[in-house]
Amino acid sequence: MITRIATAVVLIPIVLLLVLRAPLAVVGILAATLALLSIAEFLKLVEGYGVQPLRWATYVFVCLFFVLLVVSPTNPKPLLSTEVAGITFGFAAAIATFTFLSIALRRQPLNTAYPAAAASVFAFTYIALPLGSMVQLRQQWSGAFMLVYLLLVVWAGDIFAYFVGRSVGRHRMAPASVPRRPGKVRWHRSRQAFWQGRCGITMHCPSALFFCGPT
Repeated sequence: MITRIATAVVLIPIVLLLVLRAPLAVVGILAATLALLSIAEFLKLVEGYGVQPLRWATYVFVCLFFVLLVVSPTNPKPLLSTEVAGITFGFAAAIATFTFLSIALRRQPLNTAYPAAAASVFAFTYIALPLGSMVQLRQQWSGAFMLVYLLLVVWAGDIFAYFVGRSVGRHRMAPASVPRRPGKVRWHRSRQAFWQGRCGITMHCPSALFFCGPT
């Protein structure tokens, strides 16, 4: 509990400063870093199911996606900018499917191609696209304040989930993923809590952008 509070006291002002004052390029780099870390963790989980993902192809594709987001010109009209971003994201998702499947089909044996491509496509659409939408939202004239609102909603939900889980939670969501050796349990739980928070951000981004986007 004390560690969580101390971490929040130190990191929350830094995050708010970056969201409100940092240049768009810095926000894009931070979002890309979070996306790459989350995707790396997801691909590790995929390997546990016997799938050999396209690691470097996924990383390169995600990096190019965020570079295009940062260097793309900002439209002064919020609705038009959001519409263009939606079309761009849909096109990127379609291109990702074709790209990863084309790379995976060069593998042998061929029956491993589809699971590998599917894992990379899911990682891009479920992690990189929502975090990319945060960069696009930051480009709006009031985007920084919308991102602050988004972070407050996610933090409030995370705090509520923590206290509810501590008080009434009795069953693990994924007991098979918990290591059996006691020495690694605490590290695993802390790492699991961190990535659950990141997953919360990625899941809340699309809904928050839909309900509180620019009008």
